[in-house]
Amino acid sequence: MKIMRKLFVIILCVLGSITSVKSVEILSNRISVEKGGDSSQASYYFIDAGFDFDDSSLSFGYGESDDRYETTVLDTKTKQISISSDPLNDSSVSLSYSDWGQEGEINISTIAIGFVQNLGDWSFSLSPKSRKIELRTLFAFRPVINLDSSGVDLGVVYYGKGWSMGLDYSKNNYSRDVSILATDPRLVLIFSPATLDHASGVEKNRTSADITYLLKWGSIGADHSRSISAVDDSVSTSKALSIHYKVNRSWSVRLRGGQTDNSFSTQTTNFSSLSLNNQF
Repeated sequence: MKIMRKLFVIILCVLGSITSVKSVEILSNRISVEKGGDSSQASYYFIDAGFDFDDSSLSFGYGESDDRYETTVLDTKTKQISISSDPLNDSSVSLSYSDWGQEGEINISTIAIGFVQNLGDWSFSLSPKSRKIELRTLFAFRPVINLDSSGVDLGVVYYGKGWSMGLDYSKNNYSRDVSILATDPRLVLIFSPATLDHASGVEKNRTSADITYLLKWGSIGADHSRSISAVDDSVSTSKALSIHYKVNRSWSVRLRGGQTDNSFSTQTTNFSSLSLNNQF
């Protein structure tokens, strides 16, 4: 349960670092470094770099998280790569690959194809995805149990005069009944506590909404998300506020903070992140 909240927060912080308001002043390339943590002493960092060409863009991402739950080590690494046609065109398409997990415990690799259609002040997106989930066991004769997952992400954004609002929905299906990971007590003899804790974070669906206002010195924003676990049906919700300040044409900083709650816990987790961004 704990890792579901941590992964939920990290995903929100990383995705939340991308403002949905169209920029008036566009530079070709970018790099950002983000550092975050929460009230349970978990921490993470994420580095993102993007390079724009005449009619396409290429981006890379890498991050690590550090967490402890009693005697269980919950450290993960994230790697991402994506290529896209020009997102400012009326229509664009992208292909992305991501790899997340903890060595010797769990690994989730995802391939997604994204389609975006811009219609005036509106933007619509559709992204089918396929995932391979590897759960490491405690047995040498069968070290890995594989699961397949398919899903789709849907999104819509409205651009007003100096503000924008976005809505997103994500749905996932699995090749096996993953709820057994929460109900069968014999699995503690097959998987380590870290593997079971990580596995509890796989989502059934997720919805989110955000709103951003442009100001002379940057922007302010707010977002809210809700995620349901495919393993135990627990619900994680998150709400956050963010401030983005433009130091000059090339440099900017962003501060984000909020809270996340889980239906299976009475504890509220506070989180925050700070990112430094450069466009060149």
